Amino acid sequence: MGPLSVVWFAMSLSASACAYSWPSEETTTRPPQSRDFHSDPLVVETTSGLVRGRSKTVLGREVHVFTGIPFAKPPIEQLRFRRPVPIDPWHGILDATKLPNSCYQERYEYFPGFEGEEMWNPNTNISEDCLYLNIWVPQRLRIRHHGDKPQQERPKVPVLVWIYGGGYMSGTSTLEIYDADIIAATSDVIVTSMQYRG
Repeated sequence: MGPLSVVWFAMSLSASACAYSWPSEETTTRPPQSRDFHSDPLVVETTSGLVRGRSKTVLGREVHVFTGIPFAKPPIEQLRFRRPVPIDPWHGILDATKLPNSCYQERYEYFPGFEGEEMWNPNTNISEDCLYLNIWVPQRLRIRHHGDKPQQERPKVPVLVWIYGGGYMSGTSTLEIYDADIIAATSDVIVTSMQYRG
């Protein structure tokens, strides 16, 4: 899955953790049709399965935030040095309320205690299992469940895809400085960011 595939996946989720929480028995034993997830604005149906985000009030406006959505299988063991492999669909509702792992990288510790350096160090667990996506949606652009509606009849919304820098040596989409809640609250745009390996 190349960079454009990841961008396409991000847009398809919305134009919709450390370890992610697998759903409880209650959500997996009943068939999806019997669950009333369509009425829950924080549960969204994606091509891979259902995800539940959280709501945040930012500058007096509501933003729906979905963090830690896997977009590829964990690149571990046989997949370690290969291109990302698309994630298998999951059952139940994925908990998309926790920040994902950061990919392996160098930590900056040349000047201990210097905030200007330490602010760039990962703020979540470092792991090879790090290919996750984060999405911020302004409430007024609330992601709708479209069901079987044809693609051309679905409303289009702008999506901003943020890819952090770091020269393939450092960086993570989980840093506080990259939190896109203000952009989402003040603009009619869905913002996505993703983790990637160097």
